[in-house]
Amino acid sequence: MLGRVLGFAFVLAGCGSSAHEPPIGSLERSTTVDDDVMHVHAAGRAVPLHEVAEITEHLGLPMNGTGDIDVDVSVPLVRGQPDFTRATGSAALRCAPCALGDDAAVLATKRHGAFGGDLHFGHVAFDTVDLQLAFAGGHADITRWVVRSADVRLEAALHVDLDRTFAHSRVRGCVRFAPTPDLAKRDANLATMLQLVGAPRGPDDLYAVKLDGTLDEPRLLAMLCDQP
Repeated sequence: MLGRVLGFAFVLAGCGSSAHEPPIGSLERSTTVDDDVMHVHAAGRAVPLHEVAEITEHLGLPMNGTGDIDVDVSVPLVRGQPDFTRATGSAALRCAPCALGDDAAVLATKRHGAFGGDLHFGHVAFDTVDLQLAFAGGHADITRWVVRSADVRLEAALHVDLDRTFAHSRVRGCVRFAPTPDLAKRDANLATMLQLVGAPRGPDDLYAVKLDGTLDEPRLLAMLCDQP
């Protein structure tokens, strides 16, 4: 479930920074082609995150607060089609503060694997979220992960083997998380739900979810990430 936070990276890479000063309060997007290279840009400062539809679509929950978004990705064209194995650039999201969930939205999940059913999520508050994904050498990797929250401990690693078709790219990664005592005091139901999703607890006292599959068919596996 919290593994879907990683969807930020995919949202940014797919939604397409501008050469001029980014707008304040909105997200400016552009896609241009120059010398058989597709340039995908998106930039905005203090963007209302709940208005970025792709975020809700990929995370399954609205993101509240405002954030800075910067995307600058170049993808060579091969016979007129983008080849993401040769993509270069970066995508970044920063918000401070912000929150996942709005106390009203329901998180709908597939009924298999570690998670199942429709979950009343509440919200998780973040003091800081500062993420960056870099594209190079046929791969995409998280190069910056700074997440501070009084509600959860959250750590993540991600490696994507890029396919010519972006959606078919192979995902490998791990998300480790645990609710804090502060969250248990504020929202006991959410804290309990995070503990009962079926993910095993590792020696670091964090629950672990292994990421596998492809971008269009990701799998969240309730297993310690050092297990095969």
